[in-house]
Amino acid sequence: MYGPIHGVPSPRCHLLIVNDIDIARELYIKQFHNFPIRYSFWFGYSNINKILFFMPANDDWKRIRSLITPAFTTGKLKRMIDPITQINANFIGHLRKFSESGEEFDIKKFTSAFSMDVIARCAYGIEIDSLSQPDHPIVTNAKKIFGVDASFSYIMCIMFPKIAEFFGLEMTDAKTVQYFDDLTFKIIEKRIESSTGKQNPDLIGLMIENANEMNGIVAKNDIPKGISKDEISAQGILFFIAGFDTTNATLTHIFYYLIKHSEWQEKLYEELSIVSDEELDYEKLKELPILNAIIDETLRLQPPLPVVDRECIEPYRIESHGIDLPKNTMISVQPYVIHRDPRYFKDPYEFKPERFLHKSKFNDNLAAYIPFGLGPRLCVGMRFALNELRLVLANFIINYKLAPNPDVKVSNQNVEYYRMHPNFIVA
Repeated sequence: MYGPIHGVPSPRCHLLIVNDIDIARELYIKQFHNFPIRYSFWFGYSNINKILFFMPANDDWKRIRSLITPAFTTGKLKRMIDPITQINANFIGHLRKFSESGEEFDIKKFTSAFSMDVIARCAYGIEIDSLSQPDHPIVTNAKKIFGVDASFSYIMCIMFPKIAEFFGLEMTDAKTVQYFDDLTFKIIEKRIESSTGKQNPDLIGLMIENANEMNGIVAKNDIPKGISKDEISAQGILFFIAGFDTTNATLTHIFYYLIKHSEWQEKLYEELSIVSDEELDYEKLKELPILNAIIDETLRLQPPLPVVDRECIEPYRIESHGIDLPKNTMISVQPYVIHRDPRYFKDPYEFKPERFLHKSKFNDNLAAYIPFGLGPRLCVGMRFALNELRLVLANFIINYKLAPNPDVKVSNQNVEYYRMHPNFIVA
């Protein structure tokens, strides 16, 4: 079968590509109980297997998610604004010399550093300047975590999980995971010993705080109520895996589109110019229509999740298409493809932020807008990521103007997924 729904040969399992939003919603939302698993890989014996992103949707997954979700409520996100603002000021400052000299530079180096510093501060409460401290243990170990090392062990864990489990293989470097375990345990012990009420406004502190509010505890082992130290450590690692390259790539893509479509850069600057620095708080950033439309349209064209996978735990039949899914069939929904489908979006290949400003005019099917996934496993950190992007983009445009390098031709073709040309000029 060809088209939006088709099978793909796979050496490990049955694989069905589903790029029809109605069928995707049927499987991922209505039939979530039949498709609760994201990946059935072998993650090893480290705390990687306790990362929410990788866990099956069982009782432990529900318990941990219930403790993490409150960390991204409006009140908690407002508490994170100040540290992100400080990191953003450092990011803006590092670019000053290029603005003054007109020197060509690789902007991804700076957006990467911004993303790294935000995660270190907002997950662990640790202040770093990764541009000035490239050998900081958090920086070097984090890069090992989200860097894909196609080793024999890694490939076996992905392609042949049962064999990998039999031989006790590990998907990631055990020493790296142990570093984050040790770091997290020390932070937790210090926080609990010195706690006088509210925790630090970072992920570890908010998880401890939420566990206490639910009359739970932080313990050494998995517990029915509250959260264990191992589980907290795993979610800190999740912050790096899910939050580093996705934010970094989205930010560089935004810059790319604003260079190609300079009229939107001007519109954004005009919108921001009438807002004082004191007013650029959490609530105001959410209300700025042009700022949010630019971010939303970039996420449509370059979604941070290229694929959203689920595994079928029981046989299931898609009645509308007469497709029978055997147990353990892998379903793969591709936001990148769905977002370019003319059935759902008018002029799908064009960068048109106005589609999010004048929704009735475009009549797009926004149910097909899924940059952060869909269903009960929707990205738990989505609101944090959007808040981070709003803050950094607003402050960048207030301070600088992006201009194309006259010696580099900006292609009219779609930007290659997850890649940016490094040669920009900041004026």
